[in-house]
Amino acid sequence: MPVGKQCGEKLCPKFTALGQRYCPEHTKTEPSHNFKRDSRGKNRFYDSKAWKIVRQAALAKNPICEICRRKPATVVHHLIRLKERPDLALEEANLQTACASCHNSESQREMTELAKYKTSFVR
Repeated sequence: MPVGKQCGEKLCPKFTALGQRYCPEHTKTEPSHNFKRDSRGKNRFYDSKAWKIVRQAALAKNPICEICRRKPATVVHHLIRLKERPDLALEEANLQTACASCHNSESQREMTELAKYKTSFVR
């Protein structure tokens, strides 16, 4: 079997087949990126095993808020929103650890910018 890159599963030392993201052992754990909401309105992605593993790894690697650099990080923020790039949902480069107050401020800022952008096309 031709060798691709290292498995996308955190801490897995195995290599993938060409064109694959995960080794054969972890292929079945690749998320389907089903971002539907449950009956409570919560995004089901955040309950997935894959997200919980990636989230814990990010918080362990960066336990202090990457925004204010003062408080303990309790939230993992997607730099590029899930709706925009679901393929980056579990990519470490798209994640930033934050304290709750910085995350809420950042999310509010992003929503304000998005609203301004959308309304700039309406006449």
